[in-house]
Amino acid sequence: MDWNELMNYTQVILWFVGSFVPFLGLWIWIYKRNKKLHQNLKRPIYLYEMQKDNLERVRDILAETELNPQDTKTDIKFLDSLNGKSSVCIVGYYHTSTSDKQIKDIIDKLQNKKIPLIVYAPKSQIIDSNTYFVIQNYSYSEICNSPLRLVTLINSICQTFPYEKR
Repeated sequence: MDWNELMNYTQVILWFVGSFVPFLGLWIWIYKRNKKLHQNLKRPIYLYEMQKDNLERVRDILAETELNPQDTKTDIKFLDSLNGKSSVCIVGYYHTSTSDKQIKDIIDKLQNKKIPLIVYAPKSQIIDSNTYFVIQNYSYSEICNSPLRLVTLINSICQTFPYEKR
């Protein structure tokens, strides 16, 4: 074996290693990202109804998409037991004379914990301007009025905010 043949073999080996290492790094990065997203999609999703049975369909859709909806609550006190970024809270909005105060109470309970809030208001339930202003002042909140938009918002939140299991 002369010097030129040795250099050719060395170049092939270097080319192989130089191509394989970045590919392996990319594969590891994609694997970790997908594992993290899968863990984030398993976070608990808490449902709170302002009126009974206005989130029943939403809960079924979330269960179909393999998200993790918890039992629907009607008592606002359950919000005190939620952990920081380890959950998402969906409020089934129903317009009443006290809905502005209810939304404000919910946001007060979630604000210190920085829990993402989605206010689900079906098209028949128009959110008045005062309530809309209160919701928009909370930086971790969003309003939606269709189930598909709700699933999209949950996926976006799960990709944006890491799941901190506590």
